[in-house]
Amino acid sequence: DVEPFEVTLTIDIESAERDELEDIKTRDYEATHRVVGGVDDLIGLTHLHEPAILHALRLRYDADIIYTSTGPILIAINPFKSMPLYTDEVMQRYRLEGERGNTRPGAIKKKDADDGTRLPPHAYQTADDAYRAMMRGIEMSLAGGTVRRKNIQRNRTNQIKDKADDMETPTDQSILVSGESGAGKTYTTKIVLNYFAMLSNIAAEAHDGKDTATDH
Repeated sequence: DVEPFEVTLTIDIESAERDELEDIKTRDYEATHRVVGGVDDLIGLTHLHEPAILHALRLRYDADIIYTSTGPILIAINPFKSMPLYTDEVMQRYRLEGERGNTRPGAIKKKDADDGTRLPPHAYQTADDAYRAMMRGIEMSLAGGTVRRKNIQRNRTNQIKDKADDMETPTDQSILVSGESGAGKTYTTKIVLNYFAMLSNIAAEAHDGKDTATDH
C-alpha cells in the first residue's frame, strides 16, 4: 500500500521556456483561469487526451456550463433541468455578434475564444456561423459566380459535362446533430430552428422596410 502524499512543484517560467526545454509547455495562468475548465475550446488544452477532456467538461458541467467547443464541433451535455440559456436576449447577443463579423469560417480559432472577443460556445453560435457562411457563399456567387464556374470547369479536366459540381454550390451548409438516446438531439434541433426563424423574421422585416421606403 502507498500512503497518500503531496508534492509541491515550483517552476521558474523563464527557465522553463529555454530552447533546450522545448517539450515543456507553459500557459498564462490568469488567461486560462478566467474560463471554467481553462478553455471554451478543448483544442486549447495543453494536453488533449481523454482525462483532460473529461476533467474540463466535468468542471464546466458542475458550473452549469453545458456547451464546450472542440474546433468546429459543439459539445452539449444535457443538464436535465431548465436553464436560462435560450431567452430572446441571449439570442440577440449571438445575432449581434454575427452581424459584427466576429464569426469563424471553417475551423474555430482558439485565439478568438481566449481573447474574449467571442461569446461562449452555444447552439446559437453554431447556427449563426452556418448562416453567415451561407450568406457569404451567396454573396460570392452573385459577385463572381460565372467567372468562378468557368475557372473550375477549365481546371478540372476530368469533369463530366452536365453533371452537378459540388464546388459550384458554396452556399450549402449543414449542421449535424448527433448523440445517444436522451442526449437532447431533438431539443437542440428546435433551438437551432428557432434561431433560424428569428434571423428569417429580421431579414423579412428589413426587406419590407426597404420596399416601403422605395414606394414612398
